[in-house]
Amino acid sequence: MFPSEEACRKLMAADVTLGLKIGYISTLDVAIDEETGKVIGALTSQSPDGKVNKIRNTLLDIFERFTPSGRRERFHESKVEAFRPQEKHWYLRTLGAAPEARGQGIGSKLLQYRLGIIDSDPAPAFLESTTPASQRLYKRFGFETVADVATLPGITVYAMIRPAKVKALV
Repeated sequence: MFPSEEACRKLMAADVTLGLKIGYISTLDVAIDEETGKVIGALTSQSPDGKVNKIRNTLLDIFERFTPSGRRERFHESKVEAFRPQEKHWYLRTLGAAPEARGQGIGSKLLQYRLGIIDSDPAPAFLESTTPASQRLYKRFGFETVADVATLPGITVYAMIRPAKVKALV
């Protein structure tokens, strides 16, 4: 049984709050509906200088060792890690839009905003795409698929890298 959409939203909010506090999320970009004030999209990422602190490592170690979902996450990360850039890079962690905002370009606007910041101090960007549709979206923004990674039985993610943009010499 899968959790309800409301339960998923609460879990995501808790993950983002914890991630920002202990370092596995450096930035949180949000799209807000101007009429309602409601958050309709978000992008979380970790900057090249993002510091993963000791508290995070301890908490994640406990989580990964003692829970089935933690062990799955550790296995997933071990499979994907081989395809991350060796040099410092941005990791675009999570991109999503509220159900009522999907198909309206919210994800594209969030990506455009964050990639503009990334391009001002060029560094490569890495992400994992989970669907062919999101893979197509990321390709439109210059990401290249470097591997199809079978992380768990029946689950494949697409490791994608966007090379650093070279600053023009003027």
